[in-house]
Amino acid sequence: MGALMKNKRLILLVVVLVGLIWLFAGRQNEDVILSSPAAGGSHLPKITRIEIVPATPDLQSVLTVQLQSEDPTPGRETYRYKWFINKKEVGDQPVLSLAGFRQGDLVSVQVIPSNGNADGVPVQSSPVKIGNNPPGVTVVKLVPDELKA
Repeated sequence: MGALMKNKRLILLVVVLVGLIWLFAGRQNEDVILSSPAAGGSHLPKITRIEIVPATPDLQSVLTVQLQSEDPTPGRETYRYKWFINKKEVGDQPVLSLAGFRQGDLVSVQVIPSNGNADGVPVQSSPVKIGNNPPGVTVVKLVPDELKA
């Protein structure tokens, strides 16, 4: 009985191989892609919301990104960042210090999601405008110096 089972398995394997050869015969000039779900297009993380924080920065601000994403394989997603000042790339970290830039500059960020095997679609934030530094109080003086009755 054991030899009969081995022969049936061998015949099944040969039939499957012949079927695959027949299936792909004549497709030498076509691109055939066999992929696992982890590397496939619809299985990539997708950013659904992106926002620069704070939304009204000044020259002393350090900007961060708040985002929401969907990932079919949670826990494996990573993100790459590209910061832009007036459409010129200026950084690639999760945060951006505005020290050294100018009031009125426009800041945006592009975030690229990844599942570890392939990148998802990059998403660009809306730009935020760098505002003026808040005024600082250096001296408080009460006038008159003495109260008179």
